[in-house]
Amino acid sequence: MLNNVLIVDDESSLLFSIEAGFAAFQNKIKIFTAEHGKAAVQILESKAIDLVVTDIKMPQMDGFELLAHMSSRFPEIPVVVMSAYATPDIEAQFKAMGTLRILEKPVDFNELVHTVQEGLSYSAQQGSISGISVDSFLQLVEMEEKTCLLEVRNQEGQKGLFSFYQGRLYDAVCGDLRGQAAAVEIAMWDNVRLNLKNLAGKKIKQRITTGLMSILMEASRRKDETREECGIDSTAVTGRQNSSLEPVFHREQSLVEKGAEPSIEVENDREHGKLEDLLRKAADKMAAIQIIVMADMDGRCLAGHSATGMDKTLFSTKMAGIMDMLVVPAREISGCDRVLEAIVRTDKGWIVCCCMAPDIWLGTMIDGDCTPEQIQQLLDETAGKLAGPPI
Repeated sequence: MLNNVLIVDDESSLLFSIEAGFAAFQNKIKIFTAEHGKAAVQILESKAIDLVVTDIKMPQMDGFELLAHMSSRFPEIPVVVMSAYATPDIEAQFKAMGTLRILEKPVDFNELVHTVQEGLSYSAQQGSISGISVDSFLQLVEMEEKTCLLEVRNQEGQKGLFSFYQGRLYDAVCGDLRGQAAAVEIAMWDNVRLNLKNLAGKKIKQRITTGLMSILMEASRRKDETREECGIDSTAVTGRQNSSLEPVFHREQSLVEKGAEPSIEVENDREHGKLEDLLRKAADKMAAIQIIVMADMDGRCLAGHSATGMDKTLFSTKMAGIMDMLVVPAREISGCDRVLEAIVRTDKGWIVCCCMAPDIWLGTMIDGDCTPEQIQQLLDETAGKLAGPPI
């Protein structure tokens, strides 16, 4: 049986090399190519495509818009996304969801072939698979640093809105709910329809400081609890050990105009400046501090000061990993809900993480000469000055 695979990318040289490489599989796979989303839609309308491999950033119609269009017209076609922002961890995470593969650019051809064959094989065995799930899509928006308003509608006619600024979830609205509560509620919906909208000229008030992954995990947990109460096996519903939402995309309005950068006023600039100043003063007061940052549990650096030139973004990511790693065993041992503080002594000094607000952490690296009493004093003083969420 000959399978039709559509490759979508604005790099003509990449399309040529992929098409040439797949010539060795011409008895099983026929390759179609398109340099942007609009051209891809024309091929989808005229050919029986079995699988789509698409880039995200393209002219005229980008990968997000193509995915939205496909969900409405071709929800049964599996999708593989290529992205320069992908990492092995991100690829593994999306693969575990069962509905979307994501490959890092530049793409390794052998891995591409394996992924295409895997997608075609799975689709043939299962009958059809959704191209992308809602949690996959939200994480893709975050990873690609996209600014957009994402409208979500469920089968009961309820509407919810996600507001993203440069890939960061700033706000969500669902009925009377706002912020994180609304985001969790919307993320729990099944069989939703999604519509991308431009945010040009609109303000976004940041109500959400919690990382996106924390929100998705909470939504997944609540869905699993609901299914257990109803006597439904989550694995049977999702086909995976860890459940995640699996909606069908819908694109009703005209394509978002490209090239029009949104004019968004971020309303927490002053607070961010105050945080930076507070952390700098803490480092000045305690010379042993090598770096001090505020970050969320997804490792996004909200503010920080590095006395040694250490990368604040990298430190925030690693710090989040430490806290995330501690939560599960601590909960199993003590039944706790959260880890509020972690102080680790290494041969290079102290690594300290302290909860300042739900899912907001203060992290610092301090010279080994400091005493635990000095470290605790630093944490207490800083926490007292912050007195709540930083943003």
